[in-house]
Amino acid sequence: MACEACIETSIGPSINTHDGQEKTLDPFLLPQIHESLTTLNEAFSEGDSTQFESALIVLLDHCAELVNRGEYQQWW
Repeated sequence: MACEACIETSIGPSINTHDGQEKTLDPFLLPQIHESLTTLNEAFSEGDSTQFESALIVLLDHCAELVNRGEYQQWW
């Protein structure tokens, strides 16, 4: 499962997989995912659809990278 819901746990950043398990996020991708989510939030708040779309594409690219590595299954 790719990039479903980022959560902070005592063992570090992780995501919940579709079957309810937790997997630790790749530390290289975490800053990019966080930045994408922050940009999405700001763009939505400002009504900037172009920035929102760009941030969404970047976020999906990061998720696709995790899928391409074989660490998660594609859900979209």
